[in-house]
Amino acid sequence: MTEANTVISRAAGPMGMLLPKMTGIAFVKAAGGLAVFADGRTQPLPLIKETPYFRPEDFKGAVRVKLTKSPTKVGFYDRKK
Repeated sequence: MTEANTVISRAAGPMGMLLPKMTGIAFVKAAGGLAVFADGRTQPLPLIKETPYFRPEDFKGAVRVKLTKSPTKVGFYDRKK
């Protein structure tokens, strides 16, 4: 997410400081999902308005995300915890 925020800020120029900072990824219409860690354990993704989202700072060490359904859209999640 840090790299994405840097690129967006640079592209926006001086207006970059007014843009929201992206903190995660939301999976629209995916119904649910799990964060999978290197040791095999899993943790469910939180939901907001029936949309699962992944924030790297909430799932330190996660190596992938498994969704219960294919999302119709993937977007940046910019809300705080």
